[in-house]
Amino acid sequence: MNNKGLSIALIGLAGLAISAQAENPVQLSLWPPSAQLVPDTESVRGVRLSINGRNVDMTGLDIGIANQTTGDFSGFGLSFINLVDGNMKGVQWGYYGYTRVAGDAYGWTSGLVSHVKGDNQGLQDGIVSMTYGRFQGLQASVAWNHTGDEMHGVQLGFVNTALSVRGMQLGIVNYTERMYGIQIGLWNQINENEKLKVLPFFNWRF
Repeated sequence: MNNKGLSIALIGLAGLAISAQAENPVQLSLWPPSAQLVPDTESVRGVRLSINGRNVDMTGLDIGIANQTTGDFSGFGLSFINLVDGNMKGVQWGYYGYTRVAGDAYGWTSGLVSHVKGDNQGLQDGIVSMTYGRFQGLQASVAWNHTGDEMHGVQLGFVNTALSVRGMQLGIVNYTERMYGIQIGLWNQINENEKLKVLPFFNWRF
C-alpha cells in the first residue's frame, strides 16, 4: 500500500472509531498508571497516542513508543513495542521493535521479533517470526520462521521450522516432522520420510 492509501486507511479507521459512541474515545499517555488520561483499568475505543500506554481493551488507532493491551486489541497498532495480552484482530506493526500477542492473532503482525503464543491466521513477518499454536497464511521473515503446531500455507525465510506443514517451505534450511507439500532449499528435512529424511534442493511428501 502506498503512503497515500495508508494515510486514507488510517484516517478512515480513526474516524469510524471516534464517531462510535464510546466512553473513552481518546487516550493520551506518558506512563501508566498515573500519567495518562484514561486509567489503565479502563478500555479505549478510538485513538490512543502514547509514549507508554496501557489499557484493558483497545479498539481503533494505536500509535506510540510502547503500547500494552491487557485485554483484546482490534484495529491498527504502530509502535516500537506492541504487547497484547488477549486476542488481536487487525494490524500490529512493531518495526525495529517487538510485537507480542499472548492469545490468538487474526490479521498482520510484524516486527524485528513477532511473537504469537496462540493460533495465528494471516501474515506474520519480520526478522524472526514465532507462532506457538497453529498458523494459516504466510509466514515470511529474514532469519527464522517457527510454527509450534500445524502450519497451513507458506513459510519463507532463511530457516523455517514447524511441527507439521501443509503447503510449502522455501528457505536455506527447512525442517518439519510431518509434511503434505514441498520443501525448497539447501537442507530439507521431513522426519516422517523414513528412507530420505534430508535432501538438498527439494523434498516432498504427499
